[in-house]
Amino acid sequence: MLRDSGLVHDELVGRERYYVLDTGPLRELRAWLGTLDEPAAWEHRLDALATEVHRTRRERRSTTPPETDSSSSGRTAIHDDSAIPEDEENSA
Repeated sequence: MLRDSGLVHDELVGRERYYVLDTGPLRELRAWLGTLDEPAAWEHRLDALATEVHRTRRERRSTTPPETDSSSSGRTAIHDDSAIPEDEENSA
């Protein structure tokens, strides 16, 4: 398997087989892993993601009309007392 992947080369000398590690592919892997290990790069990407999430939430709140409850004669379905007109509030 290591031979097939190019990480190891072997040489048959008489009845013995000598293996030599080729570190070239490992250097490429190490360089790639090094980019993942830099916290500053990840922090920048995660901060950008958080910004996009907040912006999307804010846009959805500002563009989405309030839901109406069909059982309450079209009144806005808000769960605080401000949805009840004053005249009904006093009679309750």
